[in-house]
Amino acid sequence: MRKPKALFLIHGNHMLIPNNARKAFEDLLSVKAGLDLTVADHWAELTPERLEAYDLVVSCAGGALFRYPPGTAREANDKEVGALLGAVEGGTPFVGLHCSSLMFMNQFLYRQPISHAVANPDPKDLLPMFQTRYLEMIGNAVLSWPEEPVPNNQLSATQLRYLEMIGLNFLTDDGLEPTTINIIDRAHPITHGIADFEISDECYHMVGNRSKLHVLAEARGWPLIWNHRWGAGKVHYNALGHDNSGATDPNFQRLVVQAMAWALEMD
Repeated sequence: MRKPKALFLIHGNHMLIPNNARKAFEDLLSVKAGLDLTVADHWAELTPERLEAYDLVVSCAGGALFRYPPGTAREANDKEVGALLGAVEGGTPFVGLHCSSLMFMNQFLYRQPISHAVANPDPKDLLPMFQTRYLEMIGNAVLSWPEEPVPNNQLSATQLRYLEMIGLNFLTDDGLEPTTINIIDRAHPITHGIADFEISDECYHMVGNRSKLHVLAEARGWPLIWNHRWGAGKVHYNALGHDNSGATDPNFQRLVVQAMAWALEMD
């Protein structure tokens, strides 16, 4: 029997941090989930022609790029992101892990209230990413995400459509610490056999319209794991998996393996 062909996108800092999850993810997807895995630390596979070769796209691509040598990394452009969106709309399942919801660094700017309230905000009026993160850490930053996002000089229409495809928008996180995951739907194939559990991971604050989503699990009231449809394609997102400690957690691994089976309808 042919193994399902899966593209695994990993471009971004998360696969370069200390104690990173790259090997754990690759073993999880290729061995435990039984996928014929192509790992891409680049965007070359994001063309309509190349994407046709895959039964599934999995992504943990996102986050900053400063850990790469200068000039060797970049964000996906609108043409590449558009090809991915088109493939999912056409029926290719998509599974997003952790930082796939933080695909574009200007998301850090867009969530500053002035950045989405003004058509084209002047960059000098916006706080740099690390300054904002510091203010978050000390509890002195006011961040938000508009109910109806509009493109501007921070995020393009294509980038906003990608975030809509993910389902909700990253606002901030609580840092790496023990987090209790509450299973909301215990009858779903993805959560089957999994009770509430504790994991050392980041609790993402994901905001937006959750009424269109089938939320499977949350932590501290924030939805972290869900499904929905993007055109003809199934979309699953799991916000966990920051580093090796989270990615090797048995409950997380079971959720991911069962998500692959659900996405590919291998019941």
